[in-house]
Amino acid sequence: MKDIVTLFILCCWAASAHGQGMWVPRPTTINTPMGKVTTTTMQYTPMYYGNQQSSMRYLFTVVMKDDSTFTQRTAIDISEKQHTLKIKTANGKKVIRPADTRWLSCITVDGEDLKGIPADSCWLFHSIKGKINGYAYLAEEGYNYLAAIQQGEGPILPLTKANLLAMVGTQDPKLQKMIDRGKFANAIKRYNTE
Repeated sequence: MKDIVTLFILCCWAASAHGQGMWVPRPTTINTPMGKVTTTTMQYTPMYYGNQQSSMRYLFTVVMKDDSTFTQRTAIDISEKQHTLKIKTANGKKVIRPADTRWLSCITVDGEDLKGIPADSCWLFHSIKGKINGYAYLAEEGYNYLAAIQQGEGPILPLTKANLLAMVGTQDPKLQKMIDRGKFANAIKRYNTE
């Protein structure tokens, strides 16, 4: 009996352990006789070094430095250090870099307008709102792709141990322990809900 219980626990653990990865929503729109219908399924996205594309395709509205605007369905290419958007134009394909834009935005699966501002190598999307705001390098809400943080209306800073400690302080030993272990997202969640 003990062997069966152990085997059951191991099977459950193996089924739930996906290594470094996450489930992301993937919307699909189909035409039906009654009009367009959008359905959402969850797709597992493994996170590993060299992952060619973990960005989903969204309908991005892009405002360029010269104030021209366009809207196109595309994904953020994160395969290189410098993130890009590849768009189709009348003259062929064009590569858009963060430095070429004022901002870009998309509507998430939840219907939220997610705005991205250009940084040196990526766009930063305001993915968390709270005492500490979080900015992700992909157009996704939540804590999964955090790259920068901001306290109140202060400057947007890279998500590092030193910057996070400066924002949360050292009064909470449990929070301090999370930060020391590199669990920055958990520390921000805890701090924002206190």
